Amino acid sequence: MSYILSSEFSYAGRKANQFYEKELAELLEQGKDLNTPVSLGVKGKGEQLYTATLEKSKDGREITLDASLRRDGHTYETTLKAVLVKKDLYEVTQLTFDNRKEKLDARWEMTKVIAHIGKAQLKTAAEGKLPEAHKEKGKFGKLSRFFDRMTPNDPVSMMPPPF
Repeated sequence: MSYILSSEFSYAGRKANQFYEKELAELLEQGKDLNTPVSLGVKGKGEQLYTATLEKSKDGREITLDASLRRDGHTYETTLKAVLVKKDLYEVTQLTFDNRKEKLDARWEMTKVIAHIGKAQLKTAAEGKLPEAHKEKGKFGKLSRFFDRMTPNDPVSMMPPPF
C-alpha cells in the first residue's frame, strides 16, 4: 500500500477524472467503502418517484450508479461509471447529472457534481424524502462552472500567495 505524505500531493500524477475509492465513497455519502450495494426507492405524491442503485462489481473493477428522478412531469437520469485503473484508483468514464452529460476533464467540477449527487440526492432519498433536481444556477451556473474548470487539477501547481 502506498502512503500519501500529504493530501496536497495526492493529486500528483493523476488525471482529472481519477478518484480513489475512499474519495468516491465520501463524495457519494457512503462511509468508508462501496462494497455494500445500495438500492433506494422513494415515492412521492402522484407520479413522483426516485430510484437509485449504487454498486461495485464482484471483481471490484467497476463502480456504477444509476438513478432516476421523476418529478413534475419530467424524468431526470443520473449515471456514473468508474473503472479500476490500479489498486483503489478508479477512473470515471461516464458522468451524467440530471440528463446533462458532464465533462470529464475538470476535477473540481466533477467533485462538486458527485458530492451533490451524494448529499442532495442519495442521502436525501436514504432519509425517505424525494430529492429535487438541480438547478443550473448558483454552484452549477455558468460562471461557477467556468471557475471550476480554470482551477488546476493538481493544487501543487497553483502559485502560493504572496507574503
